[in-house]
Amino acid sequence: MMSQHNLLIGIGGLGDEGDKPPVPAHFIALGEELVRRGHGVAFLTWPCRSEQVKARGPFRIYCFPSPRPTRLADLRLALQVIQMEKPKAILANFGSVNVLMLAGWLKRVPVRIAWYHTLEDAIRLDARRPAWQLSVLTLRKRLFYQLCTHLVTVSSAGVKDLTTTFHMPISRIQVLHNTMPDPKINHSFGHDPNTVVCVGRFDKCKGQDVLIKAISLIHDGFPELRIKFIGDGPMLPKCKNLAHELGVGDHCDFLGKLPHQEVLCQVAHAAISIVPSRSDNLPSTVVESLAVGTPVIASSVGGIPDIFRDGKEGFLVPPEDPSALAFRMATLLQNNELRLQMGKQARARFLDAFETRKVIPAHADWLEHMLS
Repeated sequence: MMSQHNLLIGIGGLGDEGDKPPVPAHFIALGEELVRRGHGVAFLTWPCRSEQVKARGPFRIYCFPSPRPTRLADLRLALQVIQMEKPKAILANFGSVNVLMLAGWLKRVPVRIAWYHTLEDAIRLDARRPAWQLSVLTLRKRLFYQLCTHLVTVSSAGVKDLTTTFHMPISRIQVLHNTMPDPKINHSFGHDPNTVVCVGRFDKCKGQDVLIKAISLIHDGFPELRIKFIGDGPMLPKCKNLAHELGVGDHCDFLGKLPHQEVLCQVAHAAISIVPSRSDNLPSTVVESLAVGTPVIASSVGGIPDIFRDGKEGFLVPPEDPSALAFRMATLLQNNELRLQMGKQARARFLDAFETRKVIPAHADWLEHMLS
């Protein structure tokens, strides 16, 4: 029987009640599985309305004092929490990696695992900093990764980043895909054959401008076509202007940021989900599209080819290629039978490879192996 251990998980987005985004929900599910196996689990999260320790279900939730845990006060709190919880393992995500890996190293926590979510080229595409600052940040990240005993990335593209950009040994890297619970969306309303959806923040790496250019190439042949863009971000005004300049503004609906459940309903209602990224690791919107049985057309970049198979659950296209994207859009919009077939295969792919209840036990097995 596995010995019981305490684990500390750093993940943002747990400070308030309500539905959680996919990545925090994944780690809550992982925590629940570890508790079910007899381990103790505590979370450190941000942003929070107060620093008060909360009990939520089987967990204790501590709150970093800063909106993003990068300050000395956050390090002090991490050291205090480690002293109280005495974890054998620390799992850190996003903004908590530097603070928690340093605190864990100082406190000699035996297992220190950083999750690697965002690819370096995506950071550089979206950066609003000079190149020299980005190089300094990359070097700093490399130094903090030296404090990790293990690194987990969510795709094979992340492995390449960690070995080539950060010079981490392959023996310390593990690929564990993010999961999501089965949304069990009611499909009684069916997919609208004239509606396409594109979900993602409006940054350069997400490539919504490429989709708008693709629409301009096929809109004459599909006069009823509607493209629903969901999300906000700095590139939104430019994309709106581009749609009007190319004469497709009447085909584009910019819905802004929506609650997660509404996003899932919009994707489930669409004929196609399009992810025209220039760079992406394991975008949640692709997994969500599979979950609701909507075929996907996505750029063949980063970790996207890890999620679905070209020609099975959708189509992969070269990045920054509006003509290739337009061709695949037209292919699916004209072929209802192919869309239905790909939608069924998408749903099956999700249930087999990304559904939380099926996949999380294997992730917990790996963690227990690290703890043994």
